[in-house]
Amino acid sequence: MQRMPSTLALSAWAGFGAVSSALLLREAGLLAEGSGGAAGTITAALPLPLGLATPDAAAFAAILAALVVGLGATIAWLHAESGGPAGPAETVAASLLTAIFGLYVAASVSGSPLASLFGDGPGFLFALALSFGALLFDHLVAPDDTGDREFEAAMRAIEAARRDALARREQRHSSESDKG
Repeated sequence: MQRMPSTLALSAWAGFGAVSSALLLREAGLLAEGSGGAAGTITAALPLPLGLATPDAAAFAAILAALVVGLGATIAWLHAESGGPAGPAETVAASLLTAIFGLYVAASVSGSPLASLFGDGPGFLFALALSFGALLFDHLVAPDDTGDREFEAAMRAIEAARRDALARREQRHSSESDKG
């Protein structure tokens, strides 16, 4: 399967965003801790509240949810059956990762309790750098369909020229044998 490193990295960030969004929804009081189903199971395992105000927690949850939707759509775009160029999808993926980085920087610089969502130390930045590395790796090793099409066209032209030359040679040999 092509683009496996990018898919893995983007899926991990989508999971991070989904779980973090659930945490923030619980923080805003929009997701009850004791509720049944998957939401209850997820929120019961999440860490203690971050200390955000209710409107802030809801807004950050919406931002993260939007990033998760974008990441999911980008993963689907990378694996689309159409065989179109992946360049635009890679650009969108890089933009979404940059948005996650921007959220981290804004929370860290402003001293927001949201910064604790990203953990302590350089682990978050290292994971983000690896994700950009995965996108770059997949971009560099992706097959070049344009080059393949050009190669096939050149090979067809060579084969057509070879057949034409053989036909002319046969025609010349047959006209020489008629003369002699």
